[in-house]
Amino acid sequence: MHQPLTLTIAHCNDTHSHFDQQILPITLKNETDAPHFYCASGGFARLKSGFASHRARAEQRGQAFVGIHAGDCFQGTLYFARFKGAANAALLSQLDLDMMTLGNHELDLGNAPVADFLDHINFPMLAGNMWTPPQANALSEKANWLGYNLAQKRANYLVKTFQGEPVAFIGLVLEQMPLIANPDASSQFFSEIDTLRATIDHCHANNINKIIVISHLGFERDCQIAAEVPGIAAIIGGHSHTVLGDFRHLGYGNHGDYPTRIGNCAVVQAGCNSLFLGALNLELDSDGTLLDASGHTELLIGSSLYHDQAGEQPVGAQQTAHWHQALKGQLGLGYYKQDTEMNAAIAVFRAQIEDSEQAPITLVRRHLRHTRIPDEKGGSQVAPWVCEAMLWQAQQHLPEVQFAIHNAGGVRADLNQGSLSAATISGSVLPFAIPLTVYWVKGKSVQQALEGAINNALNLGIEGTGTGSFPYTAKLKYHFDGKAPQGERITQLAYFDGAQWLPIDMDAHYCAVSSGYTAAGKEGYDALTQQLQPAIALDETLAEAFEHYLGQFETLGKHPEQLIECVHLHPHQ
Repeated sequence: MHQPLTLTIAHCNDTHSHFDQQILPITLKNETDAPHFYCASGGFARLKSGFASHRARAEQRGQAFVGIHAGDCFQGTLYFARFKGAANAALLSQLDLDMMTLGNHELDLGNAPVADFLDHINFPMLAGNMWTPPQANALSEKANWLGYNLAQKRANYLVKTFQGEPVAFIGLVLEQMPLIANPDASSQFFSEIDTLRATIDHCHANNINKIIVISHLGFERDCQIAAEVPGIAAIIGGHSHTVLGDFRHLGYGNHGDYPTRIGNCAVVQAGCNSLFLGALNLELDSDGTLLDASGHTELLIGSSLYHDQAGEQPVGAQQTAHWHQALKGQLGLGYYKQDTEMNAAIAVFRAQIEDSEQAPITLVRRHLRHTRIPDEKGGSQVAPWVCEAMLWQAQQHLPEVQFAIHNAGGVRADLNQGSLSAATISGSVLPFAIPLTVYWVKGKSVQQALEGAINNALNLGIEGTGTGSFPYTAKLKYHFDGKAPQGERITQLAYFDGAQWLPIDMDAHYCAVSSGYTAAGKEGYDALTQQLQPAIALDETLAEAFEHYLGQFETLGKHPEQLIECVHLHPHQ
């Protein structure tokens, strides 16, 4: 009698260069006094121990094992700002991964950093619906790249054999990648579903009926694919940072079933920032049917407990013993010691950034919050400062630059009261290492870009790509009315010429600065690509511009004047 194939998959996603452990609050809701403490959590040294532990347990049970990263290792911390993909390549290669799929942030700086990354990793990269033309240093020329098979209109896929049974692993990336990332113009992205169906047909024609998809599309899209495309046993996902599992007993809420069953497909995802590890157990019939799926997401924690988030006040031995006893056996917690080899490897990179971690840039006098979409409290108090910094930095190179436009999603954190360091700026506030770009456009293009970005952020008349496109500005002000007809929603558009506010002339020429991402027309800003002359990419990132600008001020107080006025942001609510 044929025995079902049993397979354990340990997986992470959206690690975003979070190599170091973090100190997280945990509240035990099932304890009468609801103890609250801080726990050493996550990090690559603990992540490595988690992967190794699940691999060892699978081998002890005689099960097959696969270790997977579901994309977005780039960006996120000072490690990436300083080392780009080099630190990720070195440290991910120590995790003993079997495969990874390509995330959108891997392409923020174009294809070249990915090509370099591929030269330094020891596992294959699956991006089955992305094609690049064959040329020098092209992704398609890399031995460990499994992209789109243009000749056969399907994905190149990875086959691994377990217990004599072949299993196909197919990688999927966002078909709308050019809208939210910055791939080389020669790259092409094909339909996720069409590619998947064609590839599954090819697998079946080659007597492979066990199919697992590695996706960086987001949990909602993964569930749609599971419902629409038959023949998939499991989808291991990323992109939406979804933490599946019930974490209410730890103070972190209930985020849905792990795994989530959609018909005969198990859909999973494991949070972000190297804090979580997913552990999925599959049982597959001889015809590839999913017989059983179980497992859980683990919050990776160590034994150290603290009274404070800075990790400076350790909990006493007696209390630690009590709380560890209360935590023992809690589903959703994974106790792992930090791997010493990984810690040593991280330390090599950490030593090179410690100076910037300590160096204060300025003193923030009061908490400044960041919000993408303006609400009853107003708009972002951080993004206007970022725009001022962009404009100031651009004018050091080209004094003719008149105003700045920046997308809200390019700012990722509040500014807390107190000393502000370069590490905080590059590591959390502005973690995307994207250069400033100066460009020349007509006034009409500015008006269209602002409306296009807001329509995109709010899904007004279009299916947008997220709230991150909402525009903030420096020396450019506008009024937005969501109830006005499409194409007429931006009014009172004006710029400051150094002495007075002047209305923007739709036919006049203007010089502006944005991130390279926004200037490339992403997420509703496509009107900015109607440029009157070639744009100029400056040798300055957002974080560097912010650091240089704030370095002029001993303290940072009231944020710049709010230059945006919006009404009827949600006209259908």
